[in-house]
Amino acid sequence: MPVRKWHHLQLKKSPLGFPIAVPGKKRPRLMYLEDEPRAALAAELENGWTIATTHLSFVPFYNAIQMRRVIAWLTTLPGKKILIGDMNLPWGLAQKVSRWQSFNNQPTYPSWKPSLQFDYILSNDLENRNATSKVHDFTGVSDHRALSIEYDL
Repeated sequence: MPVRKWHHLQLKKSPLGFPIAVPGKKRPRLMYLEDEPRAALAAELENGWTIATTHLSFVPFYNAIQMRRVIAWLTTLPGKKILIGDMNLPWGLAQKVSRWQSFNNQPTYPSWKPSLQFDYILSNDLENRNATSKVHDFTGVSDHRALSIEYDL
């Protein structure tokens, strides 16, 4: 489907970093990481849909603030909307914070043995009966499993 227009939202990095568990020789170890600037990108399609993606901060609470900002921005864009990406919000929090319906509820992180859901497909414009989402097999390319959705218009 051809893109009519591209939209971009710049998101600032968290002023604080956060300790992250990383694999160690015998057990995970904590490592303090600084955050990075984030963004959201949306493609306004000629068929009336706007498809957006983002990768939110890993810093708790700051990622929820970013999520609310992305949702507010998306509501100003035309058409029906879908937001896909790494929200870094576990336990279904992306759906709760965004107030948008989630079209996947499966764990996606870590990719080699998923136990947490950080990645979401969110929309209030899709209908469940027409949507099929999939968490893809481990490929070794990312520390997250890839997501996709098929939707029958």
